[in-house]
Amino acid sequence: MRRTDRALVVEQGARGTSYGAWLGDEISRRLFDCLDAPGKRLEASPSRSTVREPAAIARTDEVLAAL
Repeated sequence: MRRTDRALVVEQGARGTSYGAWLGDEISRRLFDCLDAPGKRLEASPSRSTVREPAAIARTDEVLAAL
């Protein structure tokens, strides 16, 4: 594993107070001195439609762009 000193939380869930928000906050607070940049969150809105679901899921290119 290569150490990058950065953190990215990717989740599909409701915006606002979610597990990803809590996790990102914990990482930022506990590892503040170790990080080179602020932690980022990439969220994808949940969809109940099977037709729209592929558009709502975070794609690999979006995750790579956020990294």
